[in-house]
Amino acid sequence: MIAIVAQSAAWGRAWEVKRAFALADDVRLVCADDNPPWRDLGGHVDCWVEATEDARRIVEAASLVWVVGAPGLDTLARIGGDDWRAWASELPLAVWWVDTQYFQDAPRYNALLDQLGVRWRFVMPDLLQHTAGWAVPLLHPLTMPELAPKNDTITIVHSPGSALRGVSRKGTDAIERAIDRVLEQARRPVTYMRLTGLRPERVLALKLRAHIVIDQLPPAGLPFGLGQSGLEGLAARCVVFSKMFPAAATADYFRRPPVQDVTTEDTLVEALVRVLRLTIAERDERMWEGRLWAEATAAPEPWLNYVRSRMDGWPQGTRERVKETACTSYG
Repeated sequence: MIAIVAQSAAWGRAWEVKRAFALADDVRLVCADDNPPWRDLGGHVDCWVEATEDARRIVEAASLVWVVGAPGLDTLARIGGDDWRAWASELPLAVWWVDTQYFQDAPRYNALLDQLGVRWRFVMPDLLQHTAGWAVPLLHPLTMPELAPKNDTITIVHSPGSALRGVSRKGTDAIERAIDRVLEQARRPVTYMRLTGLRPERVLALKLRAHIVIDQLPPAGLPFGLGQSGLEGLAARCVVFSKMFPAAATADYFRRPPVQDVTTEDTLVEALVRVLRLTIAERDERMWEGRLWAEATAAPEPWLNYVRSRMDGWPQGTRERVKETACTSYG
């Protein structure tokens, strides 16, 4: 059995991680709370940390404990109680950094993993530079959506993300200035939509009808790369634009995403104009390239195969020391 420990089912797409791991094993998702915009994802949660004893039994019975981000470590600490570090150091832990909380205090979290003896470390590529060479780059898993007909008018979409983090984190102001400049010189009708305040399924539905997704253009000093929004754009058969992580970051791990790499407002304008001037066949080819990459890289099965290939000594079965304490009340 595999235990996934996260702050919420939405954090790091924990529900999608559960879906991927379920291809190979029984899985339990343990969370501290559910993110308000994603409350329907609570149905994927097998145990809340308020049921401390059940949560602890699940974790102790697992052959692999997959912790999602620094908030997931906080959740693990709540489960373990006062002695959580000594307790956690005996667990088969894998940690996947996906969050700003880690970015803001990476040296401390890296040292904590050293203290816990964590063997398997994964990280979103935009945070790779902060791991001191100890982590493997890993993108979100994503169940491939069923494709839909595109809008008749070329449609550009951008999702600023959580209002709590502010639009500056994704560079929304610069992105929308660039779009305004592009619309002024467009040779054909083009529509722009800001995807905010919408339920996740509605956001994905709009991306499936769109042609272009602009992921992010963060200011200097903030992480950048292919985020969740851009990955959904590739899976939705869109041309995706983003300020990308260096090619060397993932060169030895997986094929670079077919994303239009932009670094400034001006380069975004130039790249958008080039794509808008493509023929329908040329643009369609680029859109399909993204979808095929997503199917081969981010769909649950290839995602899981990649994770397993990067874990020397993938844990098999329930560990001997917890067989007597494993509880079936949660299964």
